[in-house]
Amino acid sequence: MNKNEVWIEAGSKLRNIRKKKGLSVFQVRDELGVPLSYIIKLERGKVMPSEAIIVSLAMLYEIDRKQIYDMYQLIESNRAEEIASLSPYLRQIANDRSISKLATQEYFDEVLDELKEIAEKYRI
Repeated sequence: MNKNEVWIEAGSKLRNIRKKKGLSVFQVRDELGVPLSYIIKLERGKVMPSEAIIVSLAMLYEIDRKQIYDMYQLIESNRAEEIASLSPYLRQIANDRSISKLATQEYFDEVLDELKEIAEKYRI
């Protein structure tokens, strides 16, 4: 799924959540303090919400903000930093001969494939 498809699907999900909560776009606009056009673009998948808007929407819709991050295939900035900080450790593990002897090439290939999937999904 490309970025535009992800945004469109996420916007549609946000619209459905808003409607289930019985909120109008005007109420969401007022609660978030953003222009009405922004809410409309968000629900049509034309824009992606900032981290602050994600947090505000999660509070307003009474849902876990992780749910919104997942809709957009994003990770929270603190999680991105945490994942990025693993890079030196992964290199150390890959270069550590004693660890390398314990694991098979198949195991390392599996781990590498999983890391590539994470990086691709979250565009790291």
